[in-house]
Amino acid sequence: MGRSMGRSPSAGIVVTTKITVPPTRSPILHRTRLYEVLHDALRRRLVVVAAGAGFGKTTLVSAFVHALRVSAAWYRLDAADADPATFTTHLFAALRGRLKRGSLLAPGLVRDWPTAARIVVDLLGRLRGDVLVVLDDYHLLPATPEIRAGITFLISNLPPTAHVAILTRTQPDL
Repeated sequence: MGRSMGRSPSAGIVVTTKITVPPTRSPILHRTRLYEVLHDALRRRLVVVAAGAGFGKTTLVSAFVHALRVSAAWYRLDAADADPATFTTHLFAALRGRLKRGSLLAPGLVRDWPTAARIVVDLLGRLRGDVLVVLDDYHLLPATPEIRAGITFLISNLPPTAHVAILTRTQPDL
């Protein structure tokens, strides 16, 4: 977890499509029972939605967020998000509108996962109201010990108003 990574040249650039809650497409089958399971899961720190490709993980959680008007910060991950500066920059951008005034951070300067995890926990503690942080396509994030330790720290230290949903094709090793 202590390994330092160099700052990515694109770390300060936010790809807005990665942090936008996917729209629901019509017609959509509203899965009431699964919505109830997700709603109950919001009482916990973490909910994992794991299923193979094409099973509707993103569609389910996106429809849940839209139908119940859940305050969500969506983050669609890929291999580039292994860079801690990229990760914190995108999460900061996804949460920006929910932050209390005066919450200024420089997430693009983060160089390692321990710092990234601490910044995100601090950021979540500054939010107004409850939020669901959705980490979509989690399986695309490299399963390095540093990243796993950072995500585990994040989940273990969430403030009571924050919850994480991991959408993935494989069960995460957390």
